[in-house]
Amino acid sequence: MSQEQGLVFISFSSRDGEFANKLITDIEKHGIPCWISSRDVEPGADYQKAIIDAMSRCSVILLLFSSNANSSKEIAKELAIASNRNKPIIPARIEDIMPSGSLEYQLTTAQFIDLFHNYDAALTRLCAALERQIQIAGGAPLPKSASVTYARPPGGKRNRLLAGGAVAALGILGAGAAVFMHGSGHGPARDATETAPAPVVQQTTPAPAPLAPAQPAPVQSVPAQSATVQPAPARPVPAQSAPAQSAPTPGPAPVELDQPPASSPQTHPPVPADTSMPDTAGQSSDSSDQAVARLMKMEPGNRMSAAASVLGGEENQLSYSQASRLLDGETAGARGEFIRILLPHLAKPIPVAVAKSFLASTDSYRHDALKELLPSLPEQISGDEAILLLGDMTADTRSDAIDLLMHRSAGNITPDQALKILNNTDSAWAQTLHIIVPKMQRPVSAPDLVRLVGATSDGLRENAIRYLLPVMPQKLTPADVDNLLMDTNSQRVDSIRLIASHLPAGMEVKDAVMLMNGTTEGGRKTAIDALVPHLKHGLSGQDVAPLLDQADSYWAESVTSLMPVLARTQTVPDILVLLGNTQEGRRSSILHTIHNMLPSGISVQDAQSILDSLFSLYADGLEILIPHMAPVRAADIQTLVSPIDVPQTQAMLASRLRQIR
Repeated sequence: MSQEQGLVFISFSSRDGEFANKLITDIEKHGIPCWISSRDVEPGADYQKAIIDAMSRCSVILLLFSSNANSSKEIAKELAIASNRNKPIIPARIEDIMPSGSLEYQLTTAQFIDLFHNYDAALTRLCAALERQIQIAGGAPLPKSASVTYARPPGGKRNRLLAGGAVAALGILGAGAAVFMHGSGHGPARDATETAPAPVVQQTTPAPAPLAPAQPAPVQSVPAQSATVQPAPARPVPAQSAPAQSAPTPGPAPVELDQPPASSPQTHPPVPADTSMPDTAGQSSDSSDQAVARLMKMEPGNRMSAAASVLGGEENQLSYSQASRLLDGETAGARGEFIRILLPHLAKPIPVAVAKSFLASTDSYRHDALKELLPSLPEQISGDEAILLLGDMTADTRSDAIDLLMHRSAGNITPDQALKILNNTDSAWAQTLHIIVPKMQRPVSAPDLVRLVGATSDGLRENAIRYLLPVMPQKLTPADVDNLLMDTNSQRVDSIRLIASHLPAGMEVKDAVMLMNGTTEGGRKTAIDALVPHLKHGLSGQDVAPLLDQADSYWAESVTSLMPVLARTQTVPDILVLLGNTQEGRRSSILHTIHNMLPSGISVQDAQSILDSLFSLYADGLEILIPHMAPVRAADIQTLVSPIDVPQTQAMLASRLRQIR
């Protein structure tokens, strides 16, 4: 996610919400936009995901430190996420208290802005610090003349992180505030200055050695407590050393920061392997055993916070068992974040069984965690393995995860596997089916096709049928097709058009009627068009009557569509069926269409039935019938021509009737 220029993320305890809301109101009066969860998380949104997204977008994080914040596990997690994303943090105390517990580990070198003394002045310094960090995030250089040094928080004891430090405090004196960066360093950051050398700090105990593989003999070390080491107090800086600046020096110029030294290990007994975790690759080193032992002494939330620093570079490889142990106790988004931290230290490709165990307890964040893991999985994943990785994801989230996995699918997915993959996709079923079908075995049997369209209906069922076309058998029985068409409802006609090419030739009318069930008017005519190529030939008007039923205003067009399968000669009853209840122009149109099918020897009575309802087109209809009529008596001739209003036309047709032999 791209960084949102100028956004300040507020990390605070909900118990300090009143102060936090007042503070952001004052900050935003300075034109600095803030993001705070109590205001900016939309109703119904995934709360933890909104937090992580906002942290990814922000330019700087403002930590409101208090006794409530000190005991907050959520703030410890937010600082860990900030560490992984290299986000600068400005800590501000809202009461006179120093960090302890997990936050002591993370804030051991931080200089705070105190908002509980002279609030207005502190607010000015705070806004200046925030604006400077926003400028830096936008590409502006650091002030050249600002001495970057560690500063002691007012009224508190300064502890220096010696082993696995996660943060380095940078006192940006021009802004009058300390900013510390979470980065990829593995030890305490060294003082950096542009205008004077850093003060020399002497220690009463030797500095621990960098992390390295264990030697044959164990190394004596200072005992670790909660994964942090408290060194002996540093002696005062000698007088001849250049003192740290106590006020800003004007004149901007860039400050170059030295890379921090490697972290110092603590010696612990090797961590025993977890025999329940498959460990087919990625054996651990002695140094990673020590790192894991240190991390396992911490609570889960603190463990993740310290992991990046304690584990060091990618050369320190973990076994899968060790990674699983480190993840133990982490859930949801924090577990997914921890997986991301551990991935560089694991052998690739990661077996699917191992990945499945990592994904356990990620809950609603399983999709995000799977996305992180995917590049590290085998290039080819079977259908059963995809099922394992999907777990209990549902709806659109599951569908998105399936889309990711199908890019690595080995193919040849069976219908049973496909159904398990599709399980719980709910309204995304049809679209997900579209994703899976290219990786399926083919052809798929008719009963399995019905199972794969699932409980979809209407347009979604039509789409499911469309997506299954590539794996359909060449031919399906009408009964098979009818099962697929079930619940297509208003989309039945379009579904018939999709699937009709798979019907056998010589289909019975009753099967076609079954398939067209529920269609009317223009939809029924369209269905007839799709089915006619598969109907048997030589049908009578009476045979096709059920097909024409419900065609109504499209009756004439439907008769035209059926012409290829009608017998060449129809009886008068068949002709009357084909004419139906049509009138005038539509009846005349049908009569013109079927005139070559009229039988010979039509009686006067039958002629009158055929000509009924032609009205103004009566003469035109009679002219069509005359070549197919039996000889007519003089009295009947007058009966047949009497409906004609035009004397000349009446006389002409009477003359033709007298000529019939």
